Amino acid sequence: MPVFFQQDINPGAKLALWRIEEAPEFFLERVPVPVFHQSPQKRLQHLAGRYLLQYLQPGFPLGCILVSMAGRPYLEHSDIDFSISHTGHTAAAIISLKGCASIDVEEIRPRIGRIMPRFLHPEERSWVERHVPPTFLEPATGLAPWWLPTLLWSAKETVFKAQAAGAVSFQRHIRFEPFDLQPTGEMTFCFCKDEPISYQVGYRCWDNLCLTWLVSDAVRKR
Repeated sequence: MPVFFQQDINPGAKLALWRIEEAPEFFLERVPVPVFHQSPQKRLQHLAGRYLLQYLQPGFPLGCILVSMAGRPYLEHSDIDFSISHTGHTAAAIISLKGCASIDVEEIRPRIGRIMPRFLHPEERSWVERHVPPTFLEPATGLAPWWLPTLLWSAKETVFKAQAAGAVSFQRHIRFEPFDLQPTGEMTFCFCKDEPISYQVGYRCWDNLCLTWLVSDAVRKR
């Protein structure tokens, strides 16, 4: 079974990462919902994410998933909140029985450097540029310099998904507080579009992958 990471966040919330190694038929036999993506890779990612929901919560009502105007999937008239993400050959899912849940997974790639000015405030970029690549990463991969920007992009995506607040500037509206770089830990973010809301974003990193998530009672918007 290619679940390579799983974590219980609290008694009512848990997440998992799935390494996609199966053919589409594996998921099609287990995910009884239509998939409309034309791209074979996107279709496989979509199926793997839905399958993970059932893995985390047996009997999860996949056929009842709706999508809000802001693009956030949800269950109507249910206390269960959930989030799905995927990148490359990896899918991630989180389920919470109480409060808002959000997750994002990203492969570490050099191209993140091209978009840093779009999602990092100048003060944040200055902080990032002062930090050398973490010593706990394998330098032979060549990805170490892009680990921190990828982590912050992923965390801002997680906050954005939680808010589902329409037009949002990642640079101006989602800001992080400096934190101690570790392979796994927590970061504090402020969503500052209207009334400021503080979030604790959990994270875990591998040599080529960043995972971020949050569970919060602060907001639950559709």
